[in-house]
Amino acid sequence: LGCVAYLLLTGQPVFPGKNAYQLSYKHLNAKPPPPSTVAKSPLPTGVDELVLACLEKEAGGRPTPMELYEGLDAMDVDAPWTLARGRQWWMEVFEPAVRSRSSAR
Repeated sequence: LGCVAYLLLTGQPVFPGKNAYQLSYKHLNAKPPPPSTVAKSPLPTGVDELVLACLEKEAGGRPTPMELYEGLDAMDVDAPWTLARGRQWWMEVFEPAVRSRSSAR
């Protein structure tokens, strides 16, 4: 869940890598950068801590579903999510990556 949240927030995977070995090694040993340092748009306060907690190496350090719910519920979001904001987010986060992949082929 932490990896999916990271990708949705930043448009990038948690760790880049050229092959499965590199990715596996990083997932097992490297500390991921906070999403806010990679995201193109500002993130609400608390997102970094919650996503990084979901990416903890040891399962006991990850939040339970209730802790995750409570963490999300406690976040102070400046504006409600709307269809217009969703489209803007898609264009900022994912559209450039889709275009660059298409042109590379």
